[in-house]
Amino acid sequence: KNIGSAPSVLVDPATVPAGAGGQEIALEEPLAEGPQSLSEVRALLGPDAFAAAERQLRSYLADHPESGAAPVLLAEALRRQGKLEEALPLAELGVERLPNAGRAYWIHSRILAQRMERVVASGGAMAKLQAMKWVGPYRDALRTAIVLDPGNIEARREEVLFHMYTPGIGDPKEGLALAEQMVPIHPMHGELTVARALYFGGEVEPGLEKARLAIARFPESSEPAWIYASLLYEAKRYEEADKVLASVMARPERDETYYQALYRRMRVRTTQQTEPERVLTYVEEYLQANPQWEWAPPAYRVWCEKGRALAQLGRKDEARAAFEQSLALEPTFERARDGLQSL
Repeated sequence: KNIGSAPSVLVDPATVPAGAGGQEIALEEPLAEGPQSLSEVRALLGPDAFAAAERQLRSYLADHPESGAAPVLLAEALRRQGKLEEALPLAELGVERLPNAGRAYWIHSRILAQRMERVVASGGAMAKLQAMKWVGPYRDALRTAIVLDPGNIEARREEVLFHMYTPGIGDPKEGLALAEQMVPIHPMHGELTVARALYFGGEVEPGLEKARLAIARFPESSEPAWIYASLLYEAKRYEEADKVLASVMARPERDETYYQALYRRMRVRTTQQTEPERVLTYVEEYLQANPQWEWAPPAYRVWCEKGRALAQLGRKDEARAAFEQSLALEPTFERARDGLQSL
């Protein structure tokens, strides 16, 4: 009954020295080979890099068992590999040893969030009840991360989206107010988060207009166009969304936003059941590039879109193989299960 109540803050911010909460988390002694700080761990790309960091940080922690930074860095390396059960106790140890470090609470909150997502994805009412037990600790960790490190835009954005995406638990009005607080800190991310908060809070047209105007206000970034296209897609305005996504892909950068747009253009076509051959072209480009940024759509989702396109072409055996590959990578992925059953 208390799930929707305001979370507490685990640390009294008045006891934290000015600026301390947002400081980098770095190893106490230099590591001969491997990441030296949380920022360096987060900058790694690809499973091999995270596996190597895990080995190096485990060795460091064995040699420095009292380290406060090493558990946080190791927890992040494990989280990025999906090893959430191993990461969680290390993150808890990290916030215990570094109680004033906002980034330590941020990593702890991310692990709790992904753990909830994984359990919910497995399906069933009992899974949802189990996940809801972690909502309180998750919100505590996230709010503490923001209080200690107000400049953490990622944490602030996640808190807003929690309010918008969890009916009955989150508070859309509070989410919008929190989004508006982001604008002076980081105008672009703040404006775009306000746009999403408006849209998912039921103010569809104002949200779309806010995102559209941000494209002209921040021409140096592709993110405003990506967010605008995403909201158009949510509104089922697929043709408009596809045109904006094409403009994102026309930029010279082959960055995370480019591959998010590429994936969403697959979804536009498989949803409308048009141009399945083009979907297959997009799929091959994506799988060949194999982007490793954290927020790039994972390969199991791309294999599912390949299966849907092949099914629309009547190539059922190939479609079955694609759906099976998707499920091999993520056994709980419901869209791939549904696609397989539809054959």
